[in-house]
Amino acid sequence: MQTFKTGMVQANGLRFHFLEMGEGPLALCLHGFPDHARSFRHQLPALAAAGYRAVAPYLRGYAPTDVPVAMIGEQWPLMGRQLLPPKKSPS
Repeated sequence: MQTFKTGMVQANGLRFHFLEMGEGPLALCLHGFPDHARSFRHQLPALAAAGYRAVAPYLRGYAPTDVPVAMIGEQWPLMGRQLLPPKKSPS
């Protein structure tokens, strides 16, 4: 059985937990409903073996990541904004 590195990062006031395996360029594995980060348990080792740093975060609202109570009902647009870098203002 494969052992995944687990971790947590804080972003936008929430704690995001994740599974990680390998080193190299980032391969970000994002789940949807009703899946979770462990849904990538077969892909993470394959991506790591191919030379990638494979990371599967538990997206907000999926345990053990925080659930922002004030944002219930607005989840999908906010989830996308939390995963993307902020827009740069035109110079």
